[in-house]
Amino acid sequence: MSEALRGTVTLGELYANTTPLAGAFRYLGTTGENITGKNINFGYTKDAPATFDAGAHGGLSFGANVAWTVSEAHNQRFCLTGSNTVECSFTGKFVEGGNGSVCLIKKGTGAWHLKNNSASELSGPVCVEEGVLRHDTLASRGENCALGTAANLHDGAYVAPEAATPVDYAILFTGAGTGILEYTGKYDACSSNRSVAVRTGGGFSSAGGAERIHGISAYDSAETATLTILATNNAISTYAYITDGTHGGKLGVTKRGAGTAEIDGELSFSGPLNVEEGKLIVRNSSGAYTWFRLTVKENKGGRLGGTVSDDDRDYVVIERFALYDSDGVRQNIGLTRHVGNMQPGAFKSTRTGSNGKFGHKVESAASGLRPGEIGFDRVGNVCVWDNRDIQNMCDGTHGDSTDYLCYTRYDGGSVLSPSNPDSWIKYVMRLTNGTPEIASFDIAGRFGDGDGSGNQYHQPTMWMMEGSVDGVNWEILTNMEWTAAITGKTWYSNGDSCYNTLSGRRWQEGKSFPIRGTPETPVSFNVLGNCESVSVATGAVLEKQGSTPVTISSLSVSTNGFGRIDGFSFAASGEIKVTGVESLKSAVKIPGEFANVTGLENLSSGVWSVLVNGSDKYAVTKASASGLTISPRGFVLIYR
Repeated sequence: MSEALRGTVTLGELYANTTPLAGAFRYLGTTGENITGKNINFGYTKDAPATFDAGAHGGLSFGANVAWTVSEAHNQRFCLTGSNTVECSFTGKFVEGGNGSVCLIKKGTGAWHLKNNSASELSGPVCVEEGVLRHDTLASRGENCALGTAANLHDGAYVAPEAATPVDYAILFTGAGTGILEYTGKYDACSSNRSVAVRTGGGFSSAGGAERIHGISAYDSAETATLTILATNNAISTYAYITDGTHGGKLGVTKRGAGTAEIDGELSFSGPLNVEEGKLIVRNSSGAYTWFRLTVKENKGGRLGGTVSDDDRDYVVIERFALYDSDGVRQNIGLTRHVGNMQPGAFKSTRTGSNGKFGHKVESAASGLRPGEIGFDRVGNVCVWDNRDIQNMCDGTHGDSTDYLCYTRYDGGSVLSPSNPDSWIKYVMRLTNGTPEIASFDIAGRFGDGDGSGNQYHQPTMWMMEGSVDGVNWEILTNMEWTAAITGKTWYSNGDSCYNTLSGRRWQEGKSFPIRGTPETPVSFNVLGNCESVSVATGAVLEKQGSTPVTISSLSVSTNGFGRIDGFSFAASGEIKVTGVESLKSAVKIPGEFANVTGLENLSSGVWSVLVNGSDKYAVTKASASGLTISPRGFVLIYR
């Protein structure tokens, strides 16, 4: 490939053909190049996906103006592959120009980077078989990010859209455990509810900020699939709702890398849990939510046409937010803003807004936000509430322009984009101590009134509501987009019986309307009691966090020792699997560490069976804080 060869390369068939064959493009260079003007079209293929092969070296960089386009009325497959030792990056745009959608496949041992291309139009699933696929942005299903929108999920076969087999996964790991999807973005605590399936093996890594993946299950098969969690930096990513397949497929979890990762939510996988390196935290987030996070993703203002210059008619406002207990009593009235704007998650933006106030964020741990306070962060020139406490903000009855969370006017335009998480405004609220459990919430917004001609009505606002027990790990409660068109003087919001009457002309006469929601109840779990084995390598840590017990009933150890097991409860009966012993003729000390555990005496009770290399004739065990002692039957061991 050379930059002198401009134009478009075509892979696959773009005309009628009874046997459309795949096309493959392979880079044979050894230095890498920056490609700024080479577009690629790919058509429908039956025998194999259209493929771009980075070759053995790689190093290609595709610029922002490059488009890779599918323009056929079929669901397609596009494969990135190569054994390249140097990363290839694509900063351009995937375009679905036809009626079909595209399934993106990553093969080969090399790395590809979907870099700063959050406007990708891919709507099919992403399949990772081997190598590394890096991405800078991540969003929930239906929203743009580097991995596409995950809005039209199918099985990746060459068929017309109406003949496709639907699937329920947005991300599929289908290789031998070597495929990694690596988040490289700087946006911390980025939540996504895109469903993930693991057919054989593969998993996630974060080389940037923390990510939260919600919903991972085994792809239904007879084999036990393995989810790999690779943590190599200081960001603590969370993988929630990890389960076996719905039709019997087992899922196991393997933690690698020197960093720390967490698993939480409903955990019902029954395969092995192996902590090979670093720390894995098992978080039991049972209990009422004590934190809430409201993220405003889009706040479109400005005229859609017309010439009226009155700015009072050209705004979109997020005006009111409230939390209620089961009796309908509002519970967050006493919250006030935090002077330092601290919020959990270490959101790193340091840019300021047009009003120059409260626009930067001091990095802080969750403890930086005290009970009864609210912190927020925002970027760009979207205004946020200024000098009021949250009591007035939640009333929604004042006509004062300082009485809102955020708004966009004609002169500001829209600077919040669903496809750009760095532009979102985030509000984090920590409830006061003793607050009753929150049973519902609502949020209200208002639009400018327009001039009655149909030209002045504005686009709705998009927002996401999340809840948390401890302020660090969040559950997506509502992901809402007001999509109803404003076509007349009365606008109804998504059938929720809330409306805005567009008859007023001034700010004070604008009507607000609420959208209500109900938080999900956190799920308590006892997952490790279901795992077929739990192992912690020497130097690694398995730690339980949360107020309620999490039980282990099967422990796998090597005679070389094991790592730190902290905070768990051992079941009344279970099984210890010992490897690395050829012949047990005397007592064997297995070094390890038990800390803050309960039921440790159960390991020595004789009720737990001991299997040494698969044999059950070794059943005498002594457990202490510093490890295990295994002895053969008939062997007398005296402890002094």
